[in-house]
Amino acid sequence: MSLTDEEARGAIMEVLGNLEIPQVKSLSGRERNVVLKRVKEIKG
Repeated sequence: MSLTDEEARGAIMEVLGNLEIPQVKSLSGRERNVVLKRVKEIKG
């Protein structure tokens, strides 16, 4: 199942809440991995 950009963005916003994408990019590698894992779990 592939998501549209809009659906993916919505899922990411659900996980991150108030955290914006540029803020995620500025996180350390370990913190970013935690966020990305949570995104994958939702859509997994």
